[in-house]
Amino acid sequence: MKDTLAFVMAGGRGERLMPLTEDRTKPAVPFGGIYRLVDFTLSNCVNSGIYKIILLPQYKSNPSPTTWKKAGTSSAPNSGIS
Repeated sequence: MKDTLAFVMAGGRGERLMPLTEDRTKPAVPFGGIYRLVDFTLSNCVNSGIYKIILLPQYKSNPSPTTWKKAGTSSAPNSGIS
């Protein structure tokens, strides 16, 4: 799996999650206090041996330092990265 590249297509508007998605994209919605919804998908990739991951946010996709962390600093559960 060394050369495998994962494309994570990360959500749309999140109308059913309003008001949680009013000021953030759906994958960035907090879950369990310290995680985001997308953290579980990223954790699954890492736990499967896939370390090259491209995150493709669709709605509200402008990068925000408070929303997306730099690669390798995810708070994903059981990811082996902190």
